[in-house]
Amino acid sequence: MRLTRPEFASRLPLWGLSLLLVAALPVGVIAQDPDFSALILSPEPGEIIEQTTTMVAVSFIDPSRVLDTGSIRLFVDNIDRTADASINSDVMVWKPAAALVQGIHSVVVTMQTTSGAALPTTSWSFVVGAPPEGVTPGEVPIAAEAPSGVPSWAMLRGNVKLEGVVKSIGGDGADYRRESPASAKAWMNLNGRLGGTWRYDAYAHFNSYESHSLQPINRLRFGIRSSWLSLSVGDVTPTVQNMILWGRRVRGVALDFRTGKFNLQVVTGQTKRGVEGSLYSDDSTRVFRRGTYAQNLTAVRPYFGDGSPWQLGFTFMKVRDDVGSIGDLRTSDPLDPGFASVSTNPTPKDNLVLGLDFTLYAFQRRLSVTYDNAFSLYANDISGGPLSKADLDTFFRDNDLEPINFDPADWESIFILNESVIPIDPRGLTNMAHQLRANLSLGTHTVGFRWRSVGGSYYTLGQTYLQRDRAGIRIQDTFRMLDNALGVTVGWESYDDNLDDAKPATTGTSTLTLDVSWQPDPLSPGFAIGYRTFNRENSLDTVAEGGVSEGTNTYSAGAFLPVNVLSGLRSRVNLNWTSVGRDDALNNLVGTNNRYYLLGFSSRFEDRPTEFSVNYGLNTSELTGYGAQTTFHRILLKGRHGLNSRLFATGDLTYTSATSPADIANLGLSYNRSELMVGGEYYWTTTSYASLRAGFGSYRDNRRAGLDTTELTLRLRLVRSF
Repeated sequence: MRLTRPEFASRLPLWGLSLLLVAALPVGVIAQDPDFSALILSPEPGEIIEQTTTMVAVSFIDPSRVLDTGSIRLFVDNIDRTADASINSDVMVWKPAAALVQGIHSVVVTMQTTSGAALPTTSWSFVVGAPPEGVTPGEVPIAAEAPSGVPSWAMLRGNVKLEGVVKSIGGDGADYRRESPASAKAWMNLNGRLGGTWRYDAYAHFNSYESHSLQPINRLRFGIRSSWLSLSVGDVTPTVQNMILWGRRVRGVALDFRTGKFNLQVVTGQTKRGVEGSLYSDDSTRVFRRGTYAQNLTAVRPYFGDGSPWQLGFTFMKVRDDVGSIGDLRTSDPLDPGFASVSTNPTPKDNLVLGLDFTLYAFQRRLSVTYDNAFSLYANDISGGPLSKADLDTFFRDNDLEPINFDPADWESIFILNESVIPIDPRGLTNMAHQLRANLSLGTHTVGFRWRSVGGSYYTLGQTYLQRDRAGIRIQDTFRMLDNALGVTVGWESYDDNLDDAKPATTGTSTLTLDVSWQPDPLSPGFAIGYRTFNRENSLDTVAEGGVSEGTNTYSAGAFLPVNVLSGLRSRVNLNWTSVGRDDALNNLVGTNNRYYLLGFSSRFEDRPTEFSVNYGLNTSELTGYGAQTTFHRILLKGRHGLNSRLFATGDLTYTSATSPADIANLGLSYNRSELMVGGEYYWTTTSYASLRAGFGSYRDNRRAGLDTTELTLRLRLVRSF
């Protein structure tokens, strides 16, 4: 048995070692997947907020990229709000179109890994306005008033979590594994009162995978808030304007100043840090890693009105790469004087975006209408600086335009205007984005409408996942009936590209969604069915021309059945089935047919702390164009038993197998993987514990030689909630 890399000690910093030495401290928290965690950004658990400041935000700490962003579902007060949220691999943000009613509101976020395994659910509650008398929402209580003689800031609420993992991987395939043999992580989430309406919060996440050759993984943030001011310093994820800056991580300062009639948002900081490129150590003619420029962002949004019944805002955002933040490392060949040298760096960018947003509320905020627009200028390469006045005059004459009295050098601090600007001619308004949203709450119905148009030349570095060259509508209605036992969501989306008429044909997409669920109460049987059809097509006749005629149909059904056969044993059965079929009339080789089956059984004793579960999953994945099917089987056994009131034993056993037909060779799979984890948890208090788990894993590849591995794992988790 050997470690995967010789730099074992260098991958575990001193602070990581110190975390592993505090096992004797009385600490503890909810266990999460070791490769992933979800951080609640806003509102904090138990926080009391105003009706006009509601924003639900969750950050995803995912260095191993195990999260499937398409699986994220957001439920607010048991209503699916996923379609109205902005979601990417780093953050999820949802702002209600209409103000939430006063009282307690619940949030539930469910997620899966890219392999389909469920990640821990993130759930909490918060209060809009004053909470009902005698009720404290959330898992983390609101900071109480300090006792006499104790300063209010010292009354902390929050949690601290520490985790250390040591692995030893052996076998012929060990060199292909990328995990570090030792890693450490730490999380801290605190909040409290400073006095009066003033509150503070602090968040920190440290990860031993942090490296100057990567973008930041560690997170630090400190903030103070009152009824008229919010100020955060550190790693912030501002939501300024939906089409300009929304959920992008910024290491800097975020301020929101509110007087009601006049308000001001300001964000400034760094969105990327400079990372030098590198060449292969044994071959200076090849680029090993491209460099990354440090990127700085500043956004200002003055806005007027408090949303009763309107609000008007104007946004200015400037984002620019710092050309001097990294050196110009180039490839070279000492033995070839004529070698064509290549820079390891990308072209540095400059981005200027201006926009307007207007929101109107009516019918006691049951109806909200919001319009956003934005105009962008984007320079794709600013390494040569701005155009000279003479070059600009020549450009105008070449395009049969009269030169103007304008020198780009005079405006270099605002925007670098040169021949790389997109669009080079903005008169076609292809660099504009528009969005109109309306939401109506009527009885149990919540109806949402959105029209969005984003030009092909519109660029914003404040929301990099916004799709360009796309226009269309989305309509969705979510409602409940029969004493809230029956829930229904129906939605329709339709989008077209080629807004600039620059492509050979326009490609249109359409999606119809229908979800129905039934459960009278949490202890009753329940079921859910779903249907989704997606179509994408254009008028071109062949794949070589860019033609597409694709359709995907998804069917799903699930049932939850309480089974109380034995006295004192509460059990339930879960049944789930999903079918996803894709075909393309112009290219039958891309067709797929996938089936997912899941059978789960779980039980817990009412009179003693013992619980266990058994889950079986079957997935058949067929490449219809090749007539080849891969079959996956997975069995998962989990158990937890209380040895006494403080000490618990835990165990997990997982077996996975995959088989494909032998005639598809390297396109197929054939392997077996087994994992066993056993350990224990010791509780000092009901909310603080230490967990120590040891595991053994085995991977056997039946088709490819040299990939078999065995793995030993030791994981320590320490948590303190207060």
